[in-house]
Amino acid sequence: MNYCPCCSDLLLKHIRNSQNYWFCRSCWQEMPVIKINLSVSLAEAILVKIPRQTPRLVA
Repeated sequence: MNYCPCCSDLLLKHIRNSQNYWFCRSCWQEMPVIKINLSVSLAEAILVKIPRQTPRLVA
């Protein structure tokens, strides 16, 4: 199920001119179809942002 990002109500799937979109009955607004790339996990996305540091040896 898909929920409205504004009010968290259920979205209805509609098709117009061979394109899909979502409609919220509470907000009375069209919501675009958002495609999420699920091939990258959250942990991998965070690790890419963290700079790598080499550990320093204490003498």
